[in-house]
Amino acid sequence: MNTKRDILIRVYLSFVFFILIGMAISTQIGKIQFKEGKYWRSISDSLTTSFRSIEPIRGNIYSSDNKLLVTSIPIYELRIDFKTQAWLDEEYYAQYIDSFCFKMSQLFKDASAKEYKYRISRAKNRKERYYLLKRNVNHNYLKAVKGFPFLRMGKYKGGLIVEQHSIRIHPFQLLAERTIGYKVPNVQGVGLEGAFDEYLAGKDGQRLMQKISGGQWIPINYDNEVEPEDGKDIISTIDVNIQDFTEEALLKALITHEAKNGCAVVMEVETGHIKAIANLKRNANGAYGETYNYAVGASTEPGSTFKLITAMILLDKGLVKLTDIIDTRDGSYEFYDRVMRDNHPTGYGQISFKEAFELSSNVAFSKLVFDNFNKNPKAFIQEIQKMSIDQPLGIGIAGEGKPMFKSPGHDEWSGITLPWMSVGYELLMTPLQMLTVYNAIANKGKMIKPLFAEEVRHIDQVVKHYETEVINKQICSKKTCEQLKILLGGVVLSGTAKNIKSKQYKIAGKTGTALVALQGSYSKDKKYQASFAGYFPADNPTYSCIVVITDPSMGHIYGSSVAAPVFKEIADKIHAKGNKNYLTKDVKADDRYHLLPIVRFGKKTDLINISSYLGLEMKMNSSGSEWVYVRPENNQIQLYTKNIKEDIVPDVRGMVLSDAIYILENLGLKVHARGVGKIKTQSLEPGSRIDANTVIRLKLS
Repeated sequence: MNTKRDILIRVYLSFVFFILIGMAISTQIGKIQFKEGKYWRSISDSLTTSFRSIEPIRGNIYSSDNKLLVTSIPIYELRIDFKTQAWLDEEYYAQYIDSFCFKMSQLFKDASAKEYKYRISRAKNRKERYYLLKRNVNHNYLKAVKGFPFLRMGKYKGGLIVEQHSIRIHPFQLLAERTIGYKVPNVQGVGLEGAFDEYLAGKDGQRLMQKISGGQWIPINYDNEVEPEDGKDIISTIDVNIQDFTEEALLKALITHEAKNGCAVVMEVETGHIKAIANLKRNANGAYGETYNYAVGASTEPGSTFKLITAMILLDKGLVKLTDIIDTRDGSYEFYDRVMRDNHPTGYGQISFKEAFELSSNVAFSKLVFDNFNKNPKAFIQEIQKMSIDQPLGIGIAGEGKPMFKSPGHDEWSGITLPWMSVGYELLMTPLQMLTVYNAIANKGKMIKPLFAEEVRHIDQVVKHYETEVINKQICSKKTCEQLKILLGGVVLSGTAKNIKSKQYKIAGKTGTALVALQGSYSKDKKYQASFAGYFPADNPTYSCIVVITDPSMGHIYGSSVAAPVFKEIADKIHAKGNKNYLTKDVKADDRYHLLPIVRFGKKTDLINISSYLGLEMKMNSSGSEWVYVRPENNQIQLYTKNIKEDIVPDVRGMVLSDAIYILENLGLKVHARGVGKIKTQSLEPGSRIDANTVIRLKLS
């Protein structure tokens, strides 16, 4: 009896215990569900859903003459949600799956229809909601895919998820490549891409995404919650034609002299606009390419081009006249334990200051500076500081080299610093900083900051206009400026650069030849830097230019024979370009149509605008087509429809590059172009079938 009671007591106690546990669990569930539910649901949402950034399309960079230097091409990633109506309808699926797979195979040519069907059937059976159908799809192919079975039912029924990305392309390939630069995420940008990133980048959009198995994020809605704001366009100061002249002339000289590297910059005198900037370096294979912006970043000892600054100080302080005679003796002069030498083996003897500049006498300049500033060398440095050349230009492009001028008290200041500084040693300047000084003399003493961009635009509206910025209103007196112009003109007329004298126009400038210091000392197997800086036409300066070539190794080392001819070639082509008269008074009205260079075909609106500007009569023989081809007939410009077929290679010969790229990229072709002008040849035969992602090579005239 007692045993039965003991058993019942234990049973009742166990029952009560489990009831209490159940009540505790129920209480906790209620607390979590109702009291703390909002908190835990927010934690859950933060772990499985998130707003993800949507990449905007980066803005374009144009040349000053509105040619496209760099642009973004949109590409798309296509995914499928198999839990949508079109894919869940088994009858529809059975009827159209073969057609869908056949069309995918024919369009992309990357797998057979059978392979497509196997992959899609497997993903459908798994009821995947974010199946990757295709990556790197261009806009033209996207339009085609949207017309396929299933997907043509729309994004809500057909389940097509489109994610847009973009790739950066350079229509002119290597032209001004380093100056245009690049920008990658979380890294300081290079060149114009980096300097104007705040405008080019645009603003990210937002899309609500959900994390699913496998760590993938899929969009919850088919539309973006916040649409991305595309970047703005930059109108640079670069002139494509001048850039092409400059790169071609520099490359030719580097190859001829087997030089290590070189740079050349062309600047518009009154505005400071950089019209061309070329930087080339020889790689391990012996080919030259743009890998570093020497013009902006390389601080070196400039050599004799610095004599312009020394002459400016001497003349402005009234310490010398152009006619003063300096005794250069036998071309050598001893300063303490070092000997300054002239390049002339027997020296120049007694020569005027004007002749000393024209012949680039080291002895004359070092003696004048030493005699006038040795007791107070700080006064010489102060004159340099007054010119505002001891600080970086602040051009906005990352990596500008810092100028360096020693002062008395500097660890490396010595008795020979002053005379050696007078001829361009024991100091550092970049080519662009030196060019800015020469440009100031051409600009009547006004020193202005080099500009790389004219405007920021958004959908043809000017967002920001960059005005010319003055660094120093008057770098020297007007009298000194006129005297310096005489000296610079004399260098080309009868001095070290008389080999580049032109009969058509006048050039003014200064040669420079400097020993290159390696790791703080000058090596036994001497390496030189040849340079020439100046402006043209000398009597009415329009452009200034500097050419610097490092380590020429084919006999010639001097600025006069290595760098000056490059300057001359650039100047000749710019001068010729600016003086072409395409229509003269002697040409009859009827003849002008036959003399015009024919654009074989192009965008209708552009051709209408050009003809209107030139005052030429035009007859429309085209329908509503965007593209037309041109024939001059019966004293009129005749426009005819040019049909572009989606799967056929068009004939783009005679077109401008920007139009050709637009057409060819939209047809799924990858474009590689070389040269400038109109398209002369194309690698794919017009009328042939297009294969996806095929490269077409264009050669321009």
